[in-house]
Amino acid sequence: MFVKSVTTVTVINSLRLLFATHGIPIIIVSRNVIQFSSTRFTDLCCGLNISHSHFPPNLNGLDEKFVGTMKMQLLLSQ
Repeated sequence: MFVKSVTTVTVINSLRLLFATHGIPIIIVSRNVIQFSSTRFTDLCCGLNISHSHFPPNLNGLDEKFVGTMKMQLLLSQ
């Protein structure tokens, strides 16, 4: 999925589309960026009973590997 901007509203709308396609996750792990620390994002998580955890910046390599793995799984599932 490609988005032109990374505003909170765009991120939330993209997540809603992702959830509609692949189901609602139990947890979302993110970097400590403003889009994932807004009140709107917190409300979305609470409303859908999703836990949210911030990923420590010192583990950046792990999240890049995870994103690559998820992209591959999504491509294979289509």
